[in-house]
Amino acid sequence: MLFASISDYHDLKSLSIDGIELRLDLFAHLDSIEQYLTESQLPIMFTLRRTSTRSEADRESLIQYLFTLRPAFFDLEYDMRPEFLQWAFSQGIAIVLSYHNSEETPLDLEPIFLTMSRYSAFSYKIATTTHSVNDALRLLLFAKRHPNVSAICMGERGSFGRVLGPIVGNKIDYGHVGVPTASGQFSIDELNAVYRYQNLNSKTALFGLIGNPVVQSPGHHYHNDEFEKHGLDAVYVKMIVEEKDLNEFFRLAKELGFRGLSVTMPLKEKVIPNLGSVNTILFEEPLFGTSFDGSAAMDAIGDISNKKIILLGSGGAAHAVELEAKKRGADVRVLKRTSLNEVPSDYDILINCTPASMPIDPQAILARATVMDMVYAPRETPFLKAAAARGCRIVYGDEMFKNQAEAQSELWRANI
Repeated sequence: MLFASISDYHDLKSLSIDGIELRLDLFAHLDSIEQYLTESQLPIMFTLRRTSTRSEADRESLIQYLFTLRPAFFDLEYDMRPEFLQWAFSQGIAIVLSYHNSEETPLDLEPIFLTMSRYSAFSYKIATTTHSVNDALRLLLFAKRHPNVSAICMGERGSFGRVLGPIVGNKIDYGHVGVPTASGQFSIDELNAVYRYQNLNSKTALFGLIGNPVVQSPGHHYHNDEFEKHGLDAVYVKMIVEEKDLNEFFRLAKELGFRGLSVTMPLKEKVIPNLGSVNTILFEEPLFGTSFDGSAAMDAIGDISNKKIILLGSGGAAHAVELEAKKRGADVRVLKRTSLNEVPSDYDILINCTPASMPIDPQAILARATVMDMVYAPRETPFLKAAAARGCRIVYGDEMFKNQAEAQSELWRANI
């Protein structure tokens, strides 16, 4: 069930949701709750968290009053007084029994779940702060192994997990309307419009982007639209992954059911040792990796045979472009970051393969050359603006992105 979690009164009639969570501890006043409960056509969940301004005795008294309003659901913390919980569970209202950890994701969640499962709850919600992608994957796998557990990943590093609830068997998930009520929440609109949350299920194929940063990538829009266009039961999410996460990440991601990945900086040369630069992965045995960076960039530029190309930067993407350009008959020279002030004066094509917004002196950009920036956000980089001012033909990074995304999509669709 997808609940719209709100901290103030909103008109939610047009939203595709299954219920409404009222975060009453965040409400400025509770004057209109009875009216809201009466007018709503959807199930209501009451949540009243501990605050520094209300004693626990006062909170229990307020919760007892709120039970008389007969919401469909009530969220209560598992570590409340046992006598109070016993009373609450006797009231005939569906209880979401919750554990919250704002500090970490414990390595061993079993003891917590065993304590929670003494009560017969509608769902056991385990919400933890995720400091890494692997924290989130461990929490999601715990939910997958334990029916009736709803895994809620808090924090930026685990926000992708809030999309995957239906895949691991969550009975409840949350999105916000207006102001987020917890860290890492997506809006209801984004969950439904981008990720098609209401269609996700235990058989949905998983794909994603790994790297850091990933926020600038439009891949979640492109690939999820492609899956829908081709009628495929699949979803694509973005994950912040560091090099130190990789070994455990691949093990956990495979166990969760990921089928393929896009790879961005700084992981392209790290994900599969000895294979070189990789921007696309298939979860096969052994792991299969390839790169579409070179072909995507060259296709965006066009005919390069017998052209002199200068590549600014010598990272994984530059290496992939160098190999592809040479294969297509170009004369390629790579300038490392330490030699970017040595741009020659007789090239046809200049490509920025670094993340720098202006990697060279603008005066080194030759008039009427073809100039490309592999950065795609923002589209109009200072480097390309300087090139345009000198009368150059401009090739935008988003043209390369589209080419490589199409190639990835074709590869993945053939393996779903």
